[in-house]
Order: sequence, then structure tokens, then C-alpha cells
Amino acid sequence: MLSSGQHAWVLTEAGRMRLEAISFFVLALLLSALLIRWLWNRLTPDFPRLPRLSYGKSLAIVVLWGSLFLVVLTMIAATRETMTPGVWAKQGLLYHIPTAATTPPTDAGVVRLLLFGWFSFLHRNLPGVAVNVVGVATGVVVFALTLGVVHWLGWSWRRGGVRTPWRFRWSLTVVLAVMVLFAAGFSMIGLARHVGWLFSTTAPTFAAPPSV
Repeated sequence: MLSSGQHAWVLTEAGRMRLEAISFFVLALLLSALLIRWLWNRLTPDFPRLPRLSYGKSLAIVVLWGSLFLVVLTMIAATRETMTPGVWAKQGLLYHIPTAATTPPTDAGVVRLLLFGWFSFLHRNLPGVAVNVVGVATGVVVFALTLGVVHWLGWSWRRGGVRTPWRFRWSLTVVLAVMVLFAAGFSMIGLARHVGWLFSTTAPTFAAPPSV
């Protein structure tokens, strides 16, 4: 795959960007699993019946949750294609909204991109991120309301009797865990889309360099 006759194949610019994106989404999944494990194990001293969660099991939970996101996305894509034929075009293993772009090849190591490509991905995309004040304010309000509702439900469940009253940090842990799981789900979607693109026959990842 990386050689053709006496010429070494080089990675196309589009392929390099895809591998950098894959590196970023893999890192996001690994960090999500680490956060889920930390949040879960913070509750085990207060809930003795909860088993401690290992990193492997936490990663399995994150991957399973992300896979459910992929199922939902596939259902949405199928429904939209049924309602508006031609919106989604088959590309390798997945479907995408048709676009056309060509980029020149560049020499880059695949393994290096998979391990450290997330840094280039962030360096390329973060400067273009603009902070939406209204969106941030809306998110803070929704977070506060969600936290309040979860805490009220927990307090109602644990009030009275000899049980320990529901604690605020338990509510915060639950809400943060749900947020991390959703972030992991979106990361899984991004990972699957870029991996599917690499197997596409219409957008090559590697190209032979011009002969001298």
C-alpha cells in the first residue's frame, strides 16, 4: 500500500488531514473513558454496592455509547435520504453529502500522524473557532437547570428515613458524566466518518509521487 515499484507512495494532503482528525477523535475517546472512570469511582465510597470501574471497562462503556450514536446517525441519514433522494452519496463504507475537492500529495508518516496528529488538528482548527456569547450563556443556563432538576430528583428519592441525604456533588457527578458521554458519542461519530473516508474508493489516501 505504501510502495509502487521503485517509488514510495506519499500521503495526500486530504489523507493527512483525515489521519490527524482520527488521532484527535481517538484521543478524545481515551480521555472520555478516563473521565468516566474517575467520575464513577468518586461515587463508590458513598455507594458501596457500586463496583470500582477499571479503565478497560470504562473504555468499553464509552465505545458502546458511541456506537449507539452511530446507529442513531445512520437512522437519521437513511430517513433523510428517503425523504430527499440524492442528498447522501455512498462513499466507501459510509455515506456523505457530496463534495468535490482535490489536494496535492505530501510526505508524512502514518504512525506519527495517528499518535501526534491531534496536535496539528487543534493547531489548524482552534484559530477558526469563534466564541458565541449567546450560545455559551445558553449552555450555562441549561447546565444549571439540568443540575437543579437532577439534584431535586435525587433529594426527593433520598429524603426521609435513615438513608444519607442526597448530596450536591452526586448530582454534579451525574451531570458531568452525561456530558462526557455525549462528547464521547460525537467523537465516535467523527472517528467513524473519517475512517470510512479512508476506505473510500473515490478519495484516495495515498498517491504515487511524480516520476523524476
